[in-house]
Amino acid sequence: MSPHFLYIVGPNDQGPVKIGRGSDAYGRVNELQIGNWVELHVLAAIETASRHDAVLLEGCVHAALGHAFVRGEWFAVSLAYAVQAVRDVAERLGVKWKAVAGNWSDTRVPKRDIIYLGITKRKFSRPYNKKRGLHVSS
Repeated sequence: MSPHFLYIVGPNDQGPVKIGRGSDAYGRVNELQIGNWVELHVLAAIETASRHDAVLLEGCVHAALGHAFVRGEWFAVSLAYAVQAVRDVAERLGVKWKAVAGNWSDTRVPKRDIIYLGITKRKFSRPYNKKRGLHVSS
């Protein structure tokens, strides 16, 4: 079984950042670089226990950062803010992970600054569906 990663990609730690998932974060950066004039880097990455956990975590982090949505999977937040959002959402969902790239211990973002929008694990038990939209509680 291949490993599954959630990664944060961007030009620098000031943002914007792309939050995605897959089995090869560095390969994905190479694909993204083709259509991007700014040099991109894998700023941080974690490995999850399963594909399901990676899909669940990605969808919930995207929803949590919805207030900073730019386009696609890009968000106008700093690396520190994105890392803190991933850590907090993973903790709320009970998703087990381990750091494989980047600094996951020093984020310097107050937890009160992370917006959750009422996300629950029950609402995100299936992959994100664009036609139905995000399943967040009101």
